[in-house]
Amino acid sequence: MSRPTHRRFLPRFFATALCLAALGALTACTTPRAPSTTPEVAACSTAFCNITDERWAHINERHCQGTCSANNKSIFVPAYCGSKANAVTFCQDLMNRPNCTGTAQPNNRVAYSATFTGKVGDNRNDHCADTTRGTVIYETTTSKVITQFPGDP
Repeated sequence: MSRPTHRRFLPRFFATALCLAALGALTACTTPRAPSTTPEVAACSTAFCNITDERWAHINERHCQGTCSANNKSIFVPAYCGSKANAVTFCQDLMNRPNCTGTAQPNNRVAYSATFTGKVGDNRNDHCADTTRGTVIYETTTSKVITQFPGDP
């Protein structure tokens, strides 16, 4: 006497359904997501030190005028202030340093930071102590400097 067909079919059906459910859960974990606005980090030497007049006005007002304010405002040494050309010099010096590194930030920006051999300013993140570190915030979509300051981001 042979077994009824449904007794062989049901276990295979449930096993197949279980496998499909597991596969569906697995592929849900790898479903592509919306593109990120965090940029790929290119080498420092590939970034342009393109500082617009508007950005220079910000850098000058925020990081060249007045005094350092702990946890608020870092100030450059005079050599990197006074003119947009001096600000570009800081950017170029930073980008060409062998210890320059880039860290991806949101909104298509990269924070490039490096250590200099001498003081670049007073660091807001270290109670306004002298710092040899500097940072340039660079926007990859426009290839422009957004801001730059003594210290780390």
